[in-house]
Amino acid sequence: MKKSTKFWLYNVLFSGILLMVTVSCGKKSDTPPANTAPVLTTTAVTAITMTTANSGGNVTSTGGSIVTDWGICWSTSPNPTVSDPTCGGGASTSNFTCGMTGLNVNTLYYVRAYAANSSGTAYGDQKSFTTLPFSHPVFSVRSVINATSFTLQFFAKCTNDDVKMTKVMITDPEGVSTWTYELNGTTYIKNQEFALQDTGKPYEWITGHWKFEFIGTRTINGDSFDITVTLFV
Repeated sequence: MKKSTKFWLYNVLFSGILLMVTVSCGKKSDTPPANTAPVLTTTAVTAITMTTANSGGNVTSTGGSIVTDWGICWSTSPNPTVSDPTCGGGASTSNFTCGMTGLNVNTLYYVRAYAANSSGTAYGDQKSFTTLPFSHPVFSVRSVINATSFTLQFFAKCTNDDVKMTKVMITDPEGVSTWTYELNGTTYIKNQEFALQDTGKPYEWITGHWKFEFIGTRTINGDSFDITVTLFV
């Protein structure tokens, strides 16, 4: 075989190998990347009360496919999952917030955001918080004295809670007379002042410690209360 013929065959073989490698590489680059689970973080817990709190999440990567579900999950044990209580729901969101309800008073909880796509469910970093301890409603009372008619008017408010008032029972300093001021389940928000007598019907001005017995329920959870406060006039 002549030298030129051998050289030509070598060139043909070498070109064929290069073509196969090029085609192979081209096919590889055309393959789409595999989808993965979302990537997200958990936002700080806010608006903590005795039985509720808020949290949420930020989805920083959808993993290459649509987020089909999202929310937060919480538990009294570390690393909560979607098998624990959750809130949220919906698809294709990046930032979200939702509220936890039905929590126990003065209890340590753990919370994580979650997001799901076709590749699975992923969780954000874990946050922890403690619900507020139980506290009784706190009432304050003030008096308005009419030095001309020697009469008193009383006004009250709850300084730390929203309440539904049933009635207030008022006893004079001598312990002789008690009046019942009916409020019939009226709701008063925190620090909303309400009168303790009908218009034009003040009390006789008697110096000493007046007693006020507040009866009602908390609007946050329906717990009943019966609390006594005194005021020196």
